[in-house]
Amino acid sequence: MRGKNINLFLMDGEASGRIKCTLANWTGIAYKIPRTELDHCKTRKDLKQSGVYFLFGTSDNTGRGVVYIGQAGARKNGEGLLNRLQEHKRSTEKDYWTEAIVFTTSNNSFGSKNPEPSISSSLKFFNNTLSSAFVKANSSFDCMCPILLKG
Repeated sequence: MRGKNINLFLMDGEASGRIKCTLANWTGIAYKIPRTELDHCKTRKDLKQSGVYFLFGTSDNTGRGVVYIGQAGARKNGEGLLNRLQEHKRSTEKDYWTEAIVFTTSNNSFGSKNPEPSISSSLKFFNNTLSSAFVKANSSFDCMCPILLKG
């Protein structure tokens, strides 16, 4: 198996800030965005596209770590992921999260033919991975996956 290069760009010049991650010969893009830096992402065109995201934080009720898995589609107003994250930031019900991990593409091809099945499949995969490998191994984490609860 050949090696691959993962490129991590420290957008704010430090690891605690925003990070953009790309992989050679892959159109996918991953971002780590602290909640406090969300407003600094307004010029990122790729964050106006479709994708999936994870909101990480700590529950005020239980003190346990929480991860919320969601999706965002490109909207008629030209907004997508970033707008959805901003909605969560304004929501008092989702006040617990401190960091988001976002997956999209450089060419707006994430679920381009029919976004629902590919996003739903991605969420099921990520949920299964998190539930079995991460959440169960770390009993201090709860996983909230509203998309999967729909059926």
